[in-house]
Amino acid sequence: MIDPLFQLVLAWCLAALFIGAAADKLLDWSTFRTTLAEFRLMPEWALAAVGFIIVLMEALAGIGLLFSSLRAIGAGIAVTLLLAYGAGIWINLLRGRVHIDCGCLGGRESALSYWLVLRNATLTVAAVLCVLTPSARTLSWMDIVTATGGVVTLVLLYLGINLLLSYHLEQSAWGLTDD
Repeated sequence: MIDPLFQLVLAWCLAALFIGAAADKLLDWSTFRTTLAEFRLMPEWALAAVGFIIVLMEALAGIGLLFSSLRAIGAGIAVTLLLAYGAGIWINLLRGRVHIDCGCLGGRESALSYWLVLRNATLTVAAVLCVLTPSARTLSWMDIVTATGGVVTLVLLYLGINLLLSYHLEQSAWGLTDD
């Protein structure tokens, strides 16, 4: 069993991630379509339809994760998307195509890396934890306040880590690091 507060924080963090990702793609559709094309995982004629489906699924995952009655559906969609993203990144890493944008930092280009595969695997585990049976403890209003603070903190931490990772990968591409 899992504590319902921990589960709520995970669900809301993932909801923020997926709703933000969907909004980002809608606000800059041409960049998203270009990024999707760079992965070379589908024919050109399928890009618009697949892009629309991805954005729709991200929005549905995010909305589903916000509400306990829809959480299992939202988490299932999130797991599907995260596994698909991880597979797409993995395939391109195996092809040696590391200098394409991952499309995951909202306008800040970031090359592909195995760290992104690990990040997606971690997010997948978080999505699975959202549907485990919670303990019988009921949430109080203070738990909701705590969850909100936890979500804000974790979202900022996630964005900061992604930004640092993007800077590191950029410096690595230019040969400015020791790895």
